[in-house]
Amino acid sequence: MSAAKNKGLSKTQEFKLMRSEYELRVNQLERDVYECCRILNKARKTEELNKKWSSAKNGCEKEKIVSWEFDMLDFPVENIAIWHKDKLVYLRAFKKNLDMKQEILLPQNVDKSKITAIFTAPGTLTISVPIITAIR
Repeated sequence: MSAAKNKGLSKTQEFKLMRSEYELRVNQLERDVYECCRILNKARKTEELNKKWSSAKNGCEKEKIVSWEFDMLDFPVENIAIWHKDKLVYLRAFKKNLDMKQEILLPQNVDKSKITAIFTAPGTLTISVPIITAIR
């Protein structure tokens, strides 16, 4: 604040004025820090899942899987939805001017109860399901 604005204000009044001006900014910074921590925690959990998934994959070389990869870099994580019903896996993602819909037909010889979806830090979504028997 300039000295011209402070003329005629007591120290208490000056403090209250300054406090009201900066309180909004402090609150915004607190929200930004909280959001940053939330994003970092999500990234850490994703990384842990990726490690578990890759170690499980390496530990079970005999188990074969079928997987699909999608480049989701342009989509915020909170705007990505995956679900499955019967023989189909549905993927939907959106942002301002882009809406993506994908239907994946699962092969007959997969264990649908073990479908996994892993979102990696570079923005790749991998949907996998183990193969249980060979198709005859």
